[in-house]
Amino acid sequence: MTPISTSSSEYKQFKEAFTQYAQYTAAVNNLRIFVEENKEIYKAHLQEEAKQIAEKKAELAAKKVDIAARKEELAARREQLKATAEQLDKEREDAEIKLAQAEAKVERGRALQERGRALSKLADVRVFCTALGLPQPQENDLERINQIASTYFPNGEIGDINGQITLFSISPIEKFISETGSTTNKLNFTPIRIVHDPKNLVEFLQKPGCRVKFLGFDARIKDTLEQQLDAVCPKEGRTFKIMYVAPKK
Repeated sequence: MTPISTSSSEYKQFKEAFTQYAQYTAAVNNLRIFVEENKEIYKAHLQEEAKQIAEKKAELAAKKVDIAARKEELAARREQLKATAEQLDKEREDAEIKLAQAEAKVERGRALQERGRALSKLADVRVFCTALGLPQPQENDLERINQIASTYFPNGEIGDINGQITLFSISPIEKFISETGSTTNKLNFTPIRIVHDPKNLVEFLQKPGCRVKFLGFDARIKDTLEQQLDAVCPKEGRTFKIMYVAPKK
């Protein structure tokens, strides 16, 4: 076998390859030694990383559970709020209905009071209308009843004493005649049971220019009324006449 010359290219290639192999082998050995020396450290490091990863996973799982619980809580809360809102709407509707009913009741009460007040004046208004020959108001004609009473005898000039219809003052009749220009010459006072102020009545009838010359009264009060009138104005001094009407049987 012919020896290879150290100066030949083959030798150089062989030497270079051998050197690289030796370097590679040394590197592998060094790496093996490094791994052997540090494998416990790497093992501990990997275990720590595995532990941290497990903890992170557990933390994420707990958060997922918490998020799921919160979602359920929010869903339950929404349902509760929805139910509360529906209940409040129902209570509001019930309150509105009750309020409307109460207002209607108050309005009915007010209407009944107005009707009661008007009807309490009806008898007096009818006396007034009878005296002047005006159409009699009906019970449902509340506006006309109130209008006549408030206009002509707001202070009870026509009323009653112990249930007996009483003429307290002739001023309502005088006011009507003055304001309307009535030319009536007679007054029908047959519903009257008491003339409270005969002097006031006589003064009106005795005024110059007074057109009223005839008065009708219920015959049942003739004696009492004549005594009252005689005390104020004897028959011979009167400018008016009184006719006493017997009550209907």
